[in-house]
Amino acid sequence: MYSIEKNFMPNANFYKVMEQERRDSYKYGGRTVFSKAKQPKNEGQLNLFD
Repeated sequence: MYSIEKNFMPNANFYKVMEQERRDSYKYGGRTVFSKAKQPKNEGQLNLFD
């Protein structure tokens, strides 16, 4: 072990990172095991004319 790694503590929240990766993967041509990643549905205001 190198001295630089001796006291290293990761500070990333794994679940937040994965959530962001899933949310943004369609922007970069991401894929799932079934198909291309799709843009997530808008969770904000509903569309009046769906």
